[in-house]
Amino acid sequence: MKILLDECVTQAPAQLFIQFLEYVEEVEQAAFSPDYVGAGAKDEGIGEIAAREGWFVITADQDRSKKSSKKRVIDGPPMPRILPALGVTAVYMTSSIARAPTAEKFRALVASWPDMKQFFQDSSPGSKAQLRKSGRSITLHRMDAPHP
Repeated sequence: MKILLDECVTQAPAQLFIQFLEYVEEVEQAAFSPDYVGAGAKDEGIGEIAAREGWFVITADQDRSKKSSKKRVIDGPPMPRILPALGVTAVYMTSSIARAPTAEKFRALVASWPDMKQFFQDSSPGSKAQLRKSGRSITLHRMDAPHP
């Protein structure tokens, strides 16, 4: 299993989570997308690499339909649209987790790892799940079926 953490997760919690995964030896490879693909890489390029190389993705990227159309043209579509279309299975953090301090974001990743691991192992290509915070608990909610 290969886990790619998108830049929207942010560097500090991503690096801590990668160290955790290496310590528990539960993945073949884990990487932070700016380190693996290069800083400033477009989401489409990251998605294509993830699809080609068999990565599962964890991201905090949001599909915000209220973004200006000018920004969308410059940045391209967001991860929640790109990854399912490419058949990449991914976990999407809600904004409440994405905006949390490093320690809290890292705790959410570690606490939900058993559920994420099971989701990645059991899901069809392009499946989606959302990492949610409710009070002090963190849950993984499986979302819609993968796109054809």
